[in-house]
Amino acid sequence: MLSDVTGIMGVISQNVHTLSSLTYSREFETEADRGAVELLIANHIDPNGMTKLLLHLQKESSGFMPQILSTHPLTAHRITKVEELKKELSYQPKEQPWMKKIFETLKK
Repeated sequence: MLSDVTGIMGVISQNVHTLSSLTYSREFETEADRGAVELLIANHIDPNGMTKLLLHLQKESSGFMPQILSTHPLTAHRITKVEELKKELSYQPKEQPWMKKIFETLKK
């Protein structure tokens, strides 16, 4: 049993840098989500689409990966953060005809 613990500790110690860099990656992704919401709001685009996208990603994700091994924050955490940001920032979405045209083209 001691050799199992020693082996596990060896693997962990060899991968500490990789595991710690994943934390930075998750922080960058969280900042990217924030920037995306701010950009949508600045352009009067409804940020609810981002929430819908994240919900779709959450539904479609087939496997579970522990957050410590993931480069992205957990999708549920991302959804919560986006919802908090939407409450924090005031926004007035406007009709975006050019976006509707693109969406209709993509649906074909």
